[in-house]
Amino acid sequence: MTRDLELKPSLAKPLGQYLVEAGIITAAQLETALEEQHQKEKCIGEILSARGWVKQETIEYVMKKIVLPEREIGEQKFLDETLFQPNNRFTTSPNIYLSPQKIVRFLLVSVLSVIFVCVLVQVSTYLVPGYPLQDTLVSLFNIDGEQTIPAFFSWSLLLFCAFLLGAIAYSKKIDREPYATHWTALAIIFFYLYIDEAIGIHERIGWIVRDKFNPSGFFYFAWTIPGSILTIICFLAFLRFMNSLPPKIKYLFLLSGGIYVGGALLVEMFNGYYKSLYGDRPMYYALTTVEEGMEMLGIVTFIYGLMTYISSSMKGIHLLVSIPAKKVKS
Repeated sequence: MTRDLELKPSLAKPLGQYLVEAGIITAAQLETALEEQHQKEKCIGEILSARGWVKQETIEYVMKKIVLPEREIGEQKFLDETLFQPNNRFTTSPNIYLSPQKIVRFLLVSVLSVIFVCVLVQVSTYLVPGYPLQDTLVSLFNIDGEQTIPAFFSWSLLLFCAFLLGAIAYSKKIDREPYATHWTALAIIFFYLYIDEAIGIHERIGWIVRDKFNPSGFFYFAWTIPGSILTIICFLAFLRFMNSLPPKIKYLFLLSGGIYVGGALLVEMFNGYYKSLYGDRPMYYALTTVEEGMEMLGIVTFIYGLMTYISSSMKGIHLLVSIPAKKVKS
């Protein structure tokens, strides 16, 4: 059985056309806004709101109550007309529309479940030492390990982010829209983070920094030094790009980055300070659990922001998982 992950355009009208048909703006105002959109790197909704022609609340209401529902209807109609035709050589097959809410709900439950099991396994080693399969469970659910189930889950999330960013970058490049290079750069960064999470590149960099400078205290985990510098550089390099995003997407991106960096760097630094003083005590593993949990939650929030951006700001492009069934003999 094969699975195809596709990007398909929706047949729904663009936002501006809805606003003109509703009498909220005139055709001339829309034309002016579209010309400005080609000159400036902004979304049509931001331009209309900035000019005072439409309130931001009105745009959000139209998107939520009219545009997005009609796009979902158009997408379902597209599926009915293409995948379920009577002369289709395939039997009716299940198709899954990947909405942001469904994906994030599933991922949040998964994150909380993974963290719960990790905490349960860790606590059980202190309360019930020597129980059956203890070594196996600890090796599988060690939240501080590399080749473990929590690590696998984390780098899978990062890989999914890289895929979504790559899809957005490809669409932006095809349509010759602004900031295509920034989306591409983000896709590359997240693909690197995926590889780093899988094989621990940052830890190897930390060993090199430690051998050369012998840091201690908050920089006991020496990789946090170059990591902090690169984080600041990336933030400054993408500042203009962030300001070009719709307000809701900008907020979600900043929130996700704050959660992720707060765990990966700040909690890691406090954890390093604690370990340099007291070693591998239970508090160290508690802080590590907080760190890894914040990283996962930050990634999930970023995924929600990406999928929301795809649904609301990319002319109806959506993700569809199609699972073809067996062919029917003719």
